[in-house]
Amino acid sequence: FPVSSDEDPCMEILPFSKSYAITSIHVLLSYKENILRVSSENIVEIPLNGGAVKNIVASPNKTAVAFITNRGALRVCRADFKEGGSNGEIVVFDGDWDKYGPKDIKWVGEEAVVLYWENSKRGGRSKLLMIGPNLGYRPLEFEEPLGLCTELDGLRIINSESLQFLQKVPSSTLEIFSVGSTSNAANLFDAYQAFVAGEAKSMQLIKTIRQSNAVEECLKAALHEFDAEEQKRLLKAASFGKSFPPSVNAHHNLYVRVCNDLRVLNTVRERGIPLTAPQLEVLTINTLIDRLVNRNEHLLAYKLCKFLNIKEDGVLVHWACEKVCSNETDESILASIETKLSKHKTNISFSVIAATAFRKGKTALAMKLLEFEQLPSEQVPLLLNMDQKSLALSRALESGESDLVYLVLLYLRAKVDKSQLIALLQNENVQGKREDEIMRSALNLFVKWCIENNDKEMLELLFNKLNDVRRHATINVRRSLDLDILGDKNAINYLKDAKTLLEKGGKTMSGDEKIVSDHIKLNGFQEEMIQIINSEQEQLQENLQNRGIDGVPAYDEEELEYLLEQFKGPFIRSCSQTDTVRLCLLSFLPSLHDLAKKIKKEFKINDRRYTYIVISAYAQGGRFKELEEYSKKKSPIGYKPFAEACIRAEKDAFVQHYLRLVDDIDDKIDLHCQLQDITSAIKLALTSKRDALYHLKYIQNAAPQEKKMQVRQAIANYQES
Repeated sequence: FPVSSDEDPCMEILPFSKSYAITSIHVLLSYKENILRVSSENIVEIPLNGGAVKNIVASPNKTAVAFITNRGALRVCRADFKEGGSNGEIVVFDGDWDKYGPKDIKWVGEEAVVLYWENSKRGGRSKLLMIGPNLGYRPLEFEEPLGLCTELDGLRIINSESLQFLQKVPSSTLEIFSVGSTSNAANLFDAYQAFVAGEAKSMQLIKTIRQSNAVEECLKAALHEFDAEEQKRLLKAASFGKSFPPSVNAHHNLYVRVCNDLRVLNTVRERGIPLTAPQLEVLTINTLIDRLVNRNEHLLAYKLCKFLNIKEDGVLVHWACEKVCSNETDESILASIETKLSKHKTNISFSVIAATAFRKGKTALAMKLLEFEQLPSEQVPLLLNMDQKSLALSRALESGESDLVYLVLLYLRAKVDKSQLIALLQNENVQGKREDEIMRSALNLFVKWCIENNDKEMLELLFNKLNDVRRHATINVRRSLDLDILGDKNAINYLKDAKTLLEKGGKTMSGDEKIVSDHIKLNGFQEEMIQIINSEQEQLQENLQNRGIDGVPAYDEEELEYLLEQFKGPFIRSCSQTDTVRLCLLSFLPSLHDLAKKIKKEFKINDRRYTYIVISAYAQGGRFKELEEYSKKKSPIGYKPFAEACIRAEKDAFVQHYLRLVDDIDDKIDLHCQLQDITSAIKLALTSKRDALYHLKYIQNAAPQEKKMQVRQAIANYQES
């Protein structure tokens, strides 16, 4: 929407409103003889009659909008421009202003607007024209230019000498003081006046009051009055009315609240803050106290807090901060603050006062003020900002709060050089047993954090400085393992460094040193294994593809690819002794079979363990004939594991071969059960005269559901015999 150069666009903002279903912020913009309503969703053009808009003003509660046009017309519409007349018009006022139109427009509360002409254009006098909802109007004249400020209940009129307040007369005031009023509140007020004058009609007027709202209306009228004497008369009338039916013992809390509010209003009015009761209600007493504090009216704010039973901590802290900013000496400031706040030390945040002193460059004063702070959680962050690192760490540890300790440690980790951090944690100048224990606790917590966050670089430096050989070596081992997973050949270097460190530890670390040495040897075998595989890659792949030569299903493409990945460097370097030997045997490369025997000999792998590895590798590779050849040697683990491997591969012919070699009757029965050959298992069980019933019950538990009846019959027959 282009705006021509001779136009003076204006705007107004309308917030979210439940009353008018306005779901987002709207902006009203003047555009030629129309108004644009702009939101995040759309732009709506609203046509108007009467010329281009010069000024737009929303009412205090944002439910209505008033604007004047360049032809001197006043329009008042609903904020949503619906209902009422054309485009929601509530008031239409066309004035004859000749060539001098109004300069400004303002709302008087919610129900009237004023038009303003400055004195330079209207015969040397400023003029206001107040227009009400029924098009009633009243002109007002002033000698000087004016400043106008809309309030929720009226209009402030400001000139160089005075401030006046224009408002609608409150309904409670009208009820009481209107000429000839016979309302309950008016009768109560007149009854009180007659009572004071000693007239008998006082009781007659009291008897005419039929409702209890008379006291309430007098109290409301007192709140709206600015004159203290008039307030007293209305309050006394309300107090007088409380003694008679129907208001006996009623409105007590309201009476007390009104008295308190009037004391507050009268006090702040004397200090140049002309608040009304509705404004105080919206502003709230806490906000008023904040404004008094910002005006350095600390004593008045403090007395208000005491009078209204509000916590005065914020007032005292602000006063102390202002005191710190003064030009007095540090000693004088400290003495004054300590004297005035000595009764409030447990509730006052001295860290805020100390922070103010630090920002003003008064570091010594800040340190002394911080000693009064009761909460370590408030002390520690400020000590860090003041570069008191050692003291911050000490206070955090003394507090016993691990979160606070970690806050200091992480701050130091980010801000301080690593060597300086370690020196701070060691702190050789610490004196006393308790202080030494505190610093040790900090060191242990920092080590724990580094371990949890895998900060190996910091841990290595830390353990090196502390001469902690075992944990330093552990970090090197962890680094080696991490590089093993990535397939990095430099992993072995960290293991060698760990071995060197452990050798320095002497006999106490001989066990750890042997474990690392064994891992280094294993790594050497693994590197040799990788070289052999690289040189015989084609033969390895052919051996793996020939898995089906003994009738075992061959690997599919996905399985073969996964298996080949296991024969690559990164996986091999991450293998244990057992897995390394198993891969050597699974390859069916003679050179790797020889290497497996070397590993067995070097690490003294016993025959039982080695046999299990052979069975696992041969069964996985489907080489059951080779496994049969291997079984011709005397097996240190018996022949049941051989048979079980064949059962899992469904190689029944080989199973029968191993069944004949199994001597133990328990193992034989178990193998028959695994084959689901329940008949053979029962026959075998019956050959054992002493344990026949035991074996039959075992078979019953192991048998499939459809064969359990057969076992039960066998048990019954055995028991009968």
